Amino acid sequence: MVEMLNKTEDYGVERKVLLFSPSEALKAFCVDFLSQEKITAWVLEKLHSAGPHCPSCNIKITDQNTFNNFYVLRRCKCKSCNAWFSAFKGTALHHAGLGVSEIFLIAILSEMKVEAKTIAGVLKCHADTVKLWQSKFRAVEE
Repeated sequence: MVEMLNKTEDYGVERKVLLFSPSEALKAFCVDFLSQEKITAWVLEKLHSAGPHCPSCNIKITDQNTFNNFYVLRRCKCKSCNAWFSAFKGTALHHAGLGVSEIFLIAILSEMKVEAKTIAGVLKCHADTVKLWQSKFRAVEE
């Protein structure tokens, strides 16, 4: 289940963004998820279950080139409103500072009750970064 998470960005304006739950991530995890492509595909399916669309005008992407770019996390240009965006625009992963795999691992390792310091060691990031993502995931589950 994808939930909305409050996020303050762009001049302090609070808005809702999409994020998946750690319990969903853990349930979906299998050997296939050791592939970056599989993780990315699963995350994009959770964030965009209705399919890719422009976050500015909400028009569904039908152009094959834009569609392909969307699913490989390249920049896309809307044919309707000319806005530039990526698959993460309007989600908690937009400007996340971590890759999809790292965020996914934080989700599943947190769901398994692994300590933030241990997760940070695995991902080679600061424990505060892990704690920030854990708080985002908790907000989704509440």
